[in-house]
Amino acid sequence: MAGKRIELTFDGADGAIDFAAPEMARAFRRVVHGWPLAEASGPAGPFAEVRPSGDRWVVEVLRPEPRSKGYNPVNAICDLIVELNWSRLRQRNELLCLHAAGIAMGDALVVLPSGRRAGKSTLTAELARRGHRVFSDDVLAVDLDGAGVPRGLATGISPRLRVPLPKEASKGFCDWVAADAGPANRQYKYLTDAPVAAYGSSLPLGAIVTLDRVDGEVAPRLREMDPGKVLPVLIHQNFGRFGHAGRALAAFEAITRDLPCLRLTYGSFEEAADLLETSVEGGLLTRKAVTRTVHRGVPDFGGIVAPFDGSRAYRRRSGFQGVEIEGEAFVADTDGVGIFRLDQGMLPIWRLLEGPIRASDIVDILGEVFPDVSREILATDVDAALRQLNRAGLIEVVDG
Repeated sequence: MAGKRIELTFDGADGAIDFAAPEMARAFRRVVHGWPLAEASGPAGPFAEVRPSGDRWVVEVLRPEPRSKGYNPVNAICDLIVELNWSRLRQRNELLCLHAAGIAMGDALVVLPSGRRAGKSTLTAELARRGHRVFSDDVLAVDLDGAGVPRGLATGISPRLRVPLPKEASKGFCDWVAADAGPANRQYKYLTDAPVAAYGSSLPLGAIVTLDRVDGEVAPRLREMDPGKVLPVLIHQNFGRFGHAGRALAAFEAITRDLPCLRLTYGSFEEAADLLETSVEGGLLTRKAVTRTVHRGVPDFGGIVAPFDGSRAYRRRSGFQGVEIEGEAFVADTDGVGIFRLDQGMLPIWRLLEGPIRASDIVDILGEVFPDVSREILATDVDAALRQLNRAGLIEVVDG
């Protein structure tokens, strides 16, 4: 396996990948053929290296958090793709990043958030077989244009299919997969002949479709979902943590309000693809409203949170980023690191904190709303809620 070392620098990444053997470099280039690269090291040098070690390939990540692990060749490619996507996100901290597939259908993207064993990869492959361009089959970067419209960005990476194929797969699908010469092992196969959108291609998001795969012969159906149930899914699937969480929260709120949010229940992935194509032709990707500009100013909070004092008056910290949707509320913490979910018990307390108020006053008000709940229980619950909000930096003391 010895040979010339090759360093590949990819557009938009913050460094190169160093390959100790040309055969691995060639296999990787075949999988990421739609992502432009240069066969040289960039000024930052490599952020990862891959080298043979016996019958394994060792992927060594050099920065930002060094680590090293050995894989078979295909799994080494999988790991390098993860690191390449992280490198891109380090360069563009304004991007959202969803663990989801994005497939171009019509003039917009159908987004399939990941769910364990939901069939996302197989459905993506079937749509690709029908000629629909794949923007992502696993990691979808999302940008906001000048009007606040969320747009998916393609990486140019070939889709990866989990094998063995489902028993219900047609001969046509199986033959198409078998004819593809992409790297494969007993777990995965890369479909390097599938239609892939070129790196940097951009399309607006058209619909969010969560997948509900069931066993047996079930006619596929699409049903509307409450935006309040989709919003937590998008928050959970987002792992672009470099920008302010308030911006991500505002963007996801706009997405769930303005786009069709649907659940696709199906047994056969090929019948599910039929239904998606028919639905797109029938206007599935029609926006519910004009997307608003969602990036509003969010504060930088670098201060130390003072211990909670139940005798003092508190209010919401100014400039917080939050949304209420379908009876639920989500608020970005003031450091911009995480998103705080307000349950039904905490939401009334949060609303009362619009102006300065003491814990005892909150208990008095809630006591009138919930006369069957003892004051002791209300006081305990209010104290716990205020302590949580204080730890997250979402409230501040307003009296001396």
